[in-house]
Amino acid sequence: MKSWRFGAEQVEKHTLYDYLHASNMDRAISGVGAILFTSRDLKSKVISISAETKSPELSQLIVQRAGKLLEVFLQEKGRTRGGAKVAFAEARLAEARREMDEAEDILRRFLEGNRNFQSSADPSVRLKGSRLETELRLRQQLVSTIAMNREQALLEEKNDIPILNILDSGNLPIDKSKPARSLIVQLTTMLVGAISWIWINRYWVRARLLPEEDGVALSGRS
Repeated sequence: MKSWRFGAEQVEKHTLYDYLHASNMDRAISGVGAILFTSRDLKSKVISISAETKSPELSQLIVQRAGKLLEVFLQEKGRTRGGAKVAFAEARLAEARREMDEAEDILRRFLEGNRNFQSSADPSVRLKGSRLETELRLRQQLVSTIAMNREQALLEEKNDIPILNILDSGNLPIDKSKPARSLIVQLTTMLVGAISWIWINRYWVRARLLPEEDGVALSGRS
């Protein structure tokens, strides 16, 4: 960085926190918003990240660091969403297995006293046995379906992580983006010219800006 606007460049090594001259972390975060800019093309879905600082190297480092943090955020977000699906599926599967075990136990106790309930003369026994068998088959199918959903969630957890393709890791700026040097030169030339003209014609300018007051002469005779 330059020691002052027209001074020679010198190497400095600080953190971004020090560069922002922030008194606390909240103000430092607000200060980052003034030097880090993002935009997104809705058609191509390309996200552009740019940084503006007094140092080209610092601008490049900020852009590169922001890209890495964005990639980490997307990966962690994908893992969290997939992990939540897996955890829900596993909890539901454990609950469905307990319900299936209970249905099996109820049917087992019923068959101990009604082995040939299909040929029983009592219609209520046949109806109850059929209902218990249907309930058990339903619980078995539910366990199979949830187990398949759990496997699908495991696959999604691995495949649902967003991929961030870095098209440009952030080049080192060569030309200053602002202020424009040509504009500075023009303004400086105009200012120097105006000051020189005023100095050369200072008496004329004074006469125009500070006109003398009109005097009134009085005379008396005796």
